[in-house]
Amino acid sequence: MKTYQNLSVWSEAEELNVVLHEIMLHPSLDTHRYFRDQILRAALSVALNISEGYGRGYNAEFIRFLKISRASLDEVHAGLTIMRRVLPLVPVSDSIFARIQTIRIRINALIRKIESQKRVQDDHTQAFSEHSAKRLSPEGALAAEQQLREAPLAHR
Repeated sequence: MKTYQNLSVWSEAEELNVVLHEIMLHPSLDTHRYFRDQILRAALSVALNISEGYGRGYNAEFIRFLKISRASLDEVHAGLTIMRRVLPLVPVSDSIFARIQTIRIRINALIRKIESQKRVQDDHTQAFSEHSAKRLSPEGALAAEQQLREAPLAHR
């Protein structure tokens, strides 16, 4: 069974949380807890929104939660950028920013993939509707609807 844990973007967001927790143990952050707390909350939000959106079961909802996840990722990036300047002793390396960029690219790619699948499904639905409308007269549509109602459930 597929779950959100099968998504590589979720695994990367989870790993980002682990790495950030290690960085946030730096003693300089003992007196600047607001940085630590806000960045960790935002990082957790990245992974949690991916999983919640996936769990909703609808493409539109998943896309909405992926966008929220991306916004939280931007919040992590901004927080770390400011932290780097205010607390230069905290080891925020360029590799962390590269990891954030990779996750952002994957979220964007996943959004595009879901949106393109939705467009294909919408095109098929529209084509089917147009085809059905052309082939069936109003009487034919009513007859088809009646047949569907009378058919046993097992054949639907």
